[in-house]
Amino acid sequence: MRRAISGAAIVDLQWEEVGAILPFVRGINPSARIVCTLHDVLSQRFSRSRDRATTPLRRLRWAWAAMLARRLEQALMRRADEVVVLSEKDRGLLPPGRARVHVVNPPLAPDEPPSGRTPEPGAMLFVAALYRWDNAEGLTWFITECLPLIKRRVPSAKLRVAGAGAGLELRSLAAAQGVELLDFVEDLAPLYAQAAVVVVPLLHGAGTKFKVIDALVTGVPVVTTSVGAEGIGTELHYAGVMDQAVEFAERVVDVLENSVHFEQRAREAQNWAMAHYGREQFLASMERIYAMGEQRA
Repeated sequence: MRRAISGAAIVDLQWEEVGAILPFVRGINPSARIVCTLHDVLSQRFSRSRDRATTPLRRLRWAWAAMLARRLEQALMRRADEVVVLSEKDRGLLPPGRARVHVVNPPLAPDEPPSGRTPEPGAMLFVAALYRWDNAEGLTWFITECLPLIKRRVPSAKLRVAGAGAGLELRSLAAAQGVELLDFVEDLAPLYAQAAVVVVPLLHGAGTKFKVIDALVTGVPVVTTSVGAEGIGTELHYAGVMDQAVEFAERVVDVLENSVHFEQRAREAQNWAMAHYGREQFLASMERIYAMGEQRA
């Protein structure tokens, strides 16, 4: 179902276009009401890339990108009327300005909760677009640092990865470690139903990680990092939030060896995610934001 919002023109901009487009809109129609939605706060992404850079040149490159992103975020907050973000975490990252900032949960939950889980013993799942280097880096870290520790304790453990774009180096690493790369998968439901645990081993990035919400609404136990979990619930909604490889691996083993306990926690997290990320709450929130301008007109 789609709902039209009266009088709204929606334009999808790349982040580097914001500084030029918003003054143009104001110029042709000073009374235009500008509502911008940010999927993430890019100054955070670029700052994290700067901090993880391994050479001075890369550090300088990411520092420059972070500075430019911050300037554009400041311009956005000066020129927009309303800014929509997807988490309280992102609201706190934005600079002050005239724009009002609204937190709207993305509509990722289905109308009915998925059911009929039949987890396979030892089955781990990671769902990610592997052409994104933060996903590829996280998977590489998991395969090299965590997977050997897990298999030492649970020899039957197996990792399936759904997502297109893996490079040759990552494919070779996965093949050497017995990781099943499935590339693009049209229907993820059977994979979630079979997974004993979903792993989201992100080391950096920004924004709200949709892959984490997708896993929560399916009722699968999720082990992730603080980067993966940020802006989405609390640690109570996860089987574990771990940033060190040894701790991450140990928690995955705990889930594989104590499935009944973690399945119950996952069902509770699923109920929470269904309530917070449904379509109706999203539509109601967006209609309320756009209606603010109509009420003032």
